[in-house]
Amino acid sequence: MSNSNTVFDKTYCDILIETKGLEKFSMFDLHNQKTIIEHGYNFAAMKMSEKESWQVVKKCHRHYELTEKVRAQIKRLRLAKRDNSPNKQDL
Repeated sequence: MSNSNTVFDKTYCDILIETKGLEKFSMFDLHNQKTIIEHGYNFAAMKMSEKESWQVVKKCHRHYELTEKVRAQIKRLRLAKRDNSPNKQDL
């Protein structure tokens, strides 16, 4: 992603984890991958320690729970409709 799109792309994030200090590593720096991973983990842990981050996570979980309930209800309605429809043999 180019820097010109970064500011615009940030507006689409619910939780944005920005890691400072990684610019000294190249994209394919395999010699320092443990350091890069630890760095990213630490910044993610700091971001997720914020109350606002967990409110977003809770909203997402609630959304998925409701989505699953709606899907289950639609499935039950379709099965009930199928079970109550006349068969060709009955005609």
